[in-house]
Amino acid sequence: IFGTPLEKLWGSKRFLLYYLICGIGAAIFYLLINHDGTLNAPVMIGASGAIFGLMVAFGTMFPDTMINVYFLFPIKAKHFVLIYAAIELISGLANISGDITAHYTHLGGMIIGFAFLKINSFLLARK
Repeated sequence: IFGTPLEKLWGSKRFLLYYLICGIGAAIFYLLINHDGTLNAPVMIGASGAIFGLMVAFGTMFPDTMINVYFLFPIKAKHFVLIYAAIELISGLANISGDITAHYTHLGGMIIGFAFLKINSFLLARK
């Protein structure tokens, strides 16, 4: 839902670069949040941080595109992204016992992705 329009807009190379930066940035963000001074950080596997970065890019590049949540509730992409970011932040802060979801990884992917988009647009504007 998010990747195809972005790859068509940016091209494959830029899309892959953005995806990798979001994924690696999310992993670093996760390690920084979960670092306890030892090498015993919890294990994290997956690409969800990169996917959340794509979500931010989609909401930034196509803000008024309607997304059907659960195929029932239409919502603009920009609102969907903001609501999802709030859910991840609240879930991470609540730290529900037994919840193994890496909420801060998701937020890290969103933050890194948004920063990359802003820095990239600033550099392109200066050319």
